[in-house]
Amino acid sequence: MATLPQATRYVVIDGGNQKQMRDYIGQPNDPPATVTRDEQQVQGQAATIELLAEIDALPSETPGPSTRPVTASLPLEADGCP
Repeated sequence: MATLPQATRYVVIDGGNQKQMRDYIGQPNDPPATVTRDEQQVQGQAATIELLAEIDALPSETPGPSTRPVTASLPLEADGCP
């Protein structure tokens, strides 16, 4: 694993795998997922939105639009595209 700062936060998606994270062919020996692609992607999206909201809440060194609240909607499309 790469050397990352001690404050690095990891989000575990139980039952997920690399192949389902996006449109990706996976890795050799990637275990089969035990959650659906939609469930895995929604969990990943929610973690990303949470991180962005935390970053947005940090004190800004320069005034600007970065202080606006982060909002998002995560609908699952019927055609299988998140």
